[in-house]
Amino acid sequence: MIVRLKPGEAKKLEMKLGQRFKLQTPSGGQVFDLTFLQFDQAMTRNMNCGFGCATVKGTEGATLYDKNGEGVLKIVEKKTDSGIDLLFPGCYKELYDGEKLGCRDLFSKIFKIRRSELPAVVSFFMDVHVATDGRHRILPSSARAGDYVIVEALKDVVVGVTCCPDDDLACPNPSEIAIELVS
Repeated sequence: MIVRLKPGEAKKLEMKLGQRFKLQTPSGGQVFDLTFLQFDQAMTRNMNCGFGCATVKGTEGATLYDKNGEGVLKIVEKKTDSGIDLLFPGCYKELYDGEKLGCRDLFSKIFKIRRSELPAVVSFFMDVHVATDGRHRILPSSARAGDYVIVEALKDVVVGVTCCPDDDLACPNPSEIAIELVS
């Protein structure tokens, strides 16, 4: 079964130990965001690239950790040259004009908790440029049609996924994402 999400939509996925999900941008250029309760962004950066690492372009084999330092999800396959951002905390409605919700607002709804209680997010297919002055800038996603990642659950976990609503910076080709259980 394949679940498709359009920009601004979110879904919770229950993953059991050893299950793998393929997350894909069928048309290219679409970012998706992922989090789970107890996700620890700083621990994940440090465990994957060393203490004090400011940013990580997530790679195949990278593990996402919880607040107890336990591995929860592993990126077991990455078919894209675009980034996996482990630095930015996710967007929110105050960044946009009008009524558009950010991924943090969407996660708050599906997890039924206040936005302030959410952990940070991982943004897949998001490209970030680090300038010589140290400033970070979000670039349009360079993901091509059909690019995907496969994540494996290292323990039972409920994962939230959004199809990034940001058509201002990150998603030059707002389109759906596809989520498929592959094992």
